[in-house]
Amino acid sequence: MENNWITGAPGRRDDRCALITLSGEIDIRCRTILEDTLRGCLAWRESTLVELSGVTFMDSRCVRELAFHYQLGGGRTVLYDPSEDVLVGAAAC
Repeated sequence: MENNWITGAPGRRDDRCALITLSGEIDIRCRTILEDTLRGCLAWRESTLVELSGVTFMDSRCVRELAFHYQLGGGRTVLYDPSEDVLVGAAAC
């Protein structure tokens, strides 16, 4: 089983941006952590960069969570380097 990593809470901050790094297989076991982390970033009210280049798999519930918070962010959330599958899933949501 591959390790699942979600770092950030809301991540490393500077004056402009929070960074969340996702890697490995992001599945239902990670959904609550992902939701809490993204919610914290929205509450912070600054920009959030979600680094997705290390994600090898993301289940539909986590993709939906990511898409939901992306929409709530109103342009403050950036999905960086998502795989084709994650990008298509998020767009579908």
